[in-house]
Amino acid sequence: EPYQIEKQEIIEIGDNFKEIRKEADKIEKDFGIRLLIGDEVKSSESASQYIFTSTEKYNDEYYIQTEMENMRELRKILEMYPEDFFSHFKGTNGKCGLRISIVSELSSDSHEHFVASGLAYPNGGWYDIAICSSAIYETDSSLHHEIWHSVENLIEKRHGYIDATEWAKLNPENFEYSDDFDGFATGDSYDMANPTLDNTFYESEPRYDFPYFIYDYSMITPMEDRATLIERLLSMEFKDNNDYMQLIDINEIKKYHHLNAKIKYLEEWSKQEFGYVYWEKIHEKSRDVHYYN
Repeated sequence: EPYQIEKQEIIEIGDNFKEIRKEADKIEKDFGIRLLIGDEVKSSESASQYIFTSTEKYNDEYYIQTEMENMRELRKILEMYPEDFFSHFKGTNGKCGLRISIVSELSSDSHEHFVASGLAYPNGGWYDIAICSSAIYETDSSLHHEIWHSVENLIEKRHGYIDATEWAKLNPENFEYSDDFDGFATGDSYDMANPTLDNTFYESEPRYDFPYFIYDYSMITPMEDRATLIERLLSMEFKDNNDYMQLIDINEIKKYHHLNAKIKYLEEWSKQEFGYVYWEKIHEKSRDVHYYN
């Protein structure tokens, strides 16, 4: 049976956010997604197990200007994706799809110390992402991270779950994910001996057989392991100490044997749904583009 969308209370935003709403409307039209801003985000909160703080809480001229800048940053990130990418999230009836809520804060009683900057969760016919406004303004990687989570939710729904046993073979022998978000937040899980890519930066010569993970956060759950890997593949870096940034070189990461094995595994997953490896398409599209701060 087709999924029946529950009727929801219509939430109106304040007058000061009307111009931001116009920019959000343009983004919705250009990319085929739904974008919630200000108090509107409350309509997607219930299935998340988090409490969303609206950006309208800070209803001052400076904050509204920042939110307008965030709309421009959001557009730049979404433009990197293949043209048909977001249409894959829609149902067969063309309804719902990817929905992004721009919030001020995300809070939950599930963790004592860990504070999320973004989260992704299936919600009926929607593939919901809630992301802090500051995470869009300050970095591109957080949204790439959450979009991968949504991709994984999409592919699992249509093609089945990633085989946990097969994925475990790509990790060190006898390794177990910590499932300890608070330990990461307090630094209790940090260990220079962890086989992470970040820990290789302190070595004079790279050990290509050493890292299995991007950084310590990757070692909490399998889903975070995969999201941090895709996030790193789509992150920006400074070039030649100038004011512009470019995508990092995927081939540099592929030199690390275990990370490359995970990338190849996820490449096949991407192909199942999209027919291509979407992060490679992003690199092809962005090869000659500079993204200014």
